Amino acid sequence: MAIIHGQKLEIYAPSSEQPILDKTIRIFNESELLIENFFIDSSNVDKLMKYNSLEERKGKDKFNNFRFLFYKRLFRNHGITHLNNFLIHLKYLVKDKQESHQLCAAELIAGLIRGSKHWPFNMVNDMWNLLLPIIGDALNNISTETVNDWALCFGSAVAKRDPNRHHWLYECLMEYTIVNDSTASLHESSILFCLQTMLLQQSWRLTELMKRLLIRVENRLIANPFQNIRDCLGSVITSIFSADYDPGTGVKNNKTQLYTEDFINKYLPNLLKLTNDDDHFLELDGKKESVSLLKTLCKWLITNGYSSQYGSLPSFSLILPVLCQLENYEPDDELRLTCRRALSTMSESLRLPRHMDKLFNDLFIVSNMTSWSARSSCLSFIEVFVFYNMGVILNNKIWTDKVLEIVMRLLSDDRVEVREKAGNVLCGLLHCNFIAEQDKLLKQLKNKSKIKINNNDDLRVRHAGVLGLCAFVRAHPYDLPKYVPSIFEYLNYCLNDPQPIPTTIRKTLGDFKRTHYDGWTVHAQCFTEEQLGILQDLSVPPSHYA
Repeated sequence: MAIIHGQKLEIYAPSSEQPILDKTIRIFNESELLIENFFIDSSNVDKLMKYNSLEERKGKDKFNNFRFLFYKRLFRNHGITHLNNFLIHLKYLVKDKQESHQLCAAELIAGLIRGSKHWPFNMVNDMWNLLLPIIGDALNNISTETVNDWALCFGSAVAKRDPNRHHWLYECLMEYTIVNDSTASLHESSILFCLQTMLLQQSWRLTELMKRLLIRVENRLIANPFQNIRDCLGSVITSIFSADYDPGTGVKNNKTQLYTEDFINKYLPNLLKLTNDDDHFLELDGKKESVSLLKTLCKWLITNGYSSQYGSLPSFSLILPVLCQLENYEPDDELRLTCRRALSTMSESLRLPRHMDKLFNDLFIVSNMTSWSARSSCLSFIEVFVFYNMGVILNNKIWTDKVLEIVMRLLSDDRVEVREKAGNVLCGLLHCNFIAEQDKLLKQLKNKSKIKINNNDDLRVRHAGVLGLCAFVRAHPYDLPKYVPSIFEYLNYCLNDPQPIPTTIRKTLGDFKRTHYDGWTVHAQCFTEEQLGILQDLSVPPSHYA
């Protein structure tokens, strides 16, 4: 017992003061003697194990925490004395692939390891010498039905414990991560899943083991094409770099630490090979290794986004150019959906203020790519990212200006699809009051909408102005600010322009009438008679004989 700040804190006594577990010199009380005599009789253990290995509900039996705690307390109080009576059953259970038998073995092994916490070293060492061959047999016979049970077994055994006290178990699973091409993907993914469950319990306390594991993971990053392996490798990489934290100093003082940025920079050249200046001629048939690498890293980005305590890591934005272009790669559905999920996760993740500049610099690069689909995906990313990080971005005018600069530049893009996407993003920014000087912006857009069309560039700029004015209209679906009625006067002048300007105007007008229909009696009072006439002219499609 220790006293901290006037409060009593109870802690475990040192090993020298722990109860004696040697039954030759130990004196049992009445209740302990009853338990001791019960488990000395091997027939009682036979009946207990037969009962615990029965299948209650086929396919629905789960890891039983009550039985796990029972074994833990038994071995904690009585040491290794009764282990031999259980080993006979353990050797049989782990080799039998029946689900209930594997589950029983997992509960027993977890309780045994957990209960050995205060055993003397010689007793712990003897236990591991007996147990490791059995665990090896269990790993060889693991299946899809039992992998979750074994993951719970190993995770429960090492939770909140010093990893040095269980180095036998870690090294055992590390040996099974050494695989070759003949290893079944199911078996490899199961071993990785069990190992990852243990790593999640330790995080920063296993740096040396993490480094060795990273080398083995890198050897499999490109070599294995199976999806289940890629998913497991992505999750394992998340655990390996879970302790990577940027304090904002910009200096890497910890030589033993694994850094995400170093890892990404190592493989970034391979990933950039997947990009192309022309979306229509993007071919990945001869780049299967790079595609497999990207799919694995996307799984890492997704898993990290859901589990990280610090939001998205700053170095992830280095992959944005690749993700934005391949998000729309139709020949490979898995690649397309994986990139889309990775972008979605990154855009929804919180960013620390010190990481904002780096992200906006990378977004600026993507917004200037020759691939129009990449530019469009960049706008989709900005739309979501600004919403989730608005509180941080609004505190710095430089960042808000960067967002507006990208959106306004792409509002005048060569591709109609990009211009329309930029219009939608601008509408969202206006709706959230993200833009401070809206009057100034509205004036700029009105001037653009009045440019005379002499060539395609003039049409592009005029369409950008119309899209911006339509964004102001659509930004207020259920109310009517004073400046909105005057916007329809400018839109009226553009109604007979070449396509796609008329289509944009009529779509906006249709949305406006639909959202303001219920309160139109009140909204109509905000228009002058001339403006109502213009609104009526916009609503009536042009006559074929006009």
